[in-house]
Amino acid sequence: MKLGKTTHLYDKVFTFDKHDALKYGFEFRPFFYLNKSSYDDQKKIYDLYYLGAYREKRRFHYIMKIIDLCKDKSLNYLVRVFINKKNIKKNTVEFEEKYEKILTDEYTSFFENLENMKKSKVVAEINYGNQTGLTLRSLEAVASQTKLITTNKDIKNYDFYNENNIYIISDLKDIENIPVQFFRAPYKKKFSKKTS
Repeated sequence: MKLGKTTHLYDKVFTFDKHDALKYGFEFRPFFYLNKSSYDDQKKIYDLYYLGAYREKRRFHYIMKIIDLCKDKSLNYLVRVFINKKNIKKNTVEFEEKYEKILTDEYTSFFENLENMKKSKVVAEINYGNQTGLTLRSLEAVASQTKLITTNKDIKNYDFYNENNIYIISDLKDIENIPVQFFRAPYKKKFSKKTS
């Protein structure tokens, strides 16, 4: 992270990343989300939802593995991976027939994405590289009472963490071990008291 030349001009500087807060002496302030009234009760029609851009081959492998899990467990899913099909080389992505239908070059609006999340029991997020701060997706999941499958291990340290609602994966093998009950059991509204 490159610090700006104006940091010293402010009484407080905030960051959503705990590691940056400790490293640079900033105030830690996790993301916030829209008022809960924006997430009215909605019928859950998808067992799993994912929307993301193809930027890392590793992330695409995770998504393919999650799709395999859904198919194996007869789970209903909506998965869209944005890719610029005109500019990408064919050998960059594994264009297997069973995964090609999830690829799209059409943008999904912010509000359409929120609607899809509200209609889903579980949403998946595969963080980039060494990202440690909370993503907007994780907070949208909390606000919409949607369960979360995530690679963010640090999410355990937040007060909204509940193992019934958030399943943490570290590698591809972990995906195979996600119990179907995680998708079937209702969202638990009560959070843990754990904070850091």
